[in-house]
Amino acid sequence: MSVRLWFSMTTALALTIALTSLGIFLISKLLGGLSILTAVIIAVAMIIFQWLIAPSIINLMYDLKPARETSYAWLEDIVADIARKSGLKKVPRVYVAFTDIANAFAFGNIFVGKKVAVTTGLLRILNPDEVKAVLGHELGHIKHRDVEIMMALSVLPAIFYLIARWAYYSGLFGGIRSGERDSSGLVLLAIAAFSVVMYYILSLFMLWVSRVREYFADLHSADVVENGSINLARALAKLELANSKIIGKIRDIGTGPLAFKALMISDPERKVSAPLYGSIDEYIYSLANKRISLRERIAEILSTHPLTPKRIRFLLSRRGS
Repeated sequence: MSVRLWFSMTTALALTIALTSLGIFLISKLLGGLSILTAVIIAVAMIIFQWLIAPSIINLMYDLKPARETSYAWLEDIVADIARKSGLKKVPRVYVAFTDIANAFAFGNIFVGKKVAVTTGLLRILNPDEVKAVLGHELGHIKHRDVEIMMALSVLPAIFYLIARWAYYSGLFGGIRSGERDSSGLVLLAIAAFSVVMYYILSLFMLWVSRVREYFADLHSADVVENGSINLARALAKLELANSKIIGKIRDIGTGPLAFKALMISDPERKVSAPLYGSIDEYIYSLANKRISLRERIAEILSTHPLTPKRIRFLLSRRGS
C-alpha cells in the first residue's frame, strides 16, 4: 500500500473532522447546543434517506439490466474472479446500462447489496483485459467501503448548510424589531456567513477525499488484476477520449447519468485533446509526461476525480511493483 496515499487520506479526514469540530464548537459557544443538535439530526436523516434511495434512483436513471440477462453475461465471471482475489465475502451483482456514455461504477447499500454496473459505451471501446482492469477499480471501491466513508463525510458540510439557512432567516426576520436590527440578529447573520464559508471549505475537503479514493481504487486494480496497471491506464485514456466527444453532444448536463459525476470512473466534463497519431500506448506515455498547467491544477481542486495524466503516471509507477 502506498504510504503517500495513506498519508493523503489520513490528512484529509483528520482536517475535515477537526475543522468541523472547531466550527461547531465556535457556533455552539454563541448559540448553545440545541440548534446544533437539530442541524446534526436533520443532516444525518437527509443523508441516510439519500443513501437508501440512491440505488433505486441510479437504476432508474441508467435503466440497468442484470448482465446474465444480456449478451454480456461473461462480465459476471470476471467480477467473481476479481471478488475472490479481493477477499470479498459476497460477489457483487453485475448490471449493464445501454448508453453511449462510457462508464463503470459501483453502488448499493446494506439492504440491496453491492452492485457493479458497466455501460455498453465502455464495452464497445475497451478490450476484455481493459474491462477487467476497470472492474478491478470498481471492486476496489467496494473493498475499501469508500462509498460509506463519503456518505458519512457528506453529513459534515450539510450540517453547516442547514445552520447557515436557519441563522440567516432567523437573523433576517427574527432579529428585526421596530425597524431596527438588534444584536442577536447581527450575531445570527454573522453565524450564517461563517457557516457558508465552512460549508464550502468542507465541500473542498470532500472533493479531496474523493480524489484520493480514486487512487486507492486504481491501486487495487493494479494489485489484483494481471497487468492491471497498464490496462487501466489504457482504459482511462480511451474512456476520457470517448466521453469528451459524447459529452459535447449533450446539452443538459445537469440531468440523467451525468448528474452523478462521482459515479463516473473519470470526470466526464474534462476536455481533452485527441492524439494526432500513434498507438494508445504512445498516447498514455505522452499523458504521463504531460506538464500540468496551473489552470488544470486549480480545476482539479473542484473535481471529484484526479487529473487523468496524474492517474496514469501513478499507475505506470506501479508496474512490476
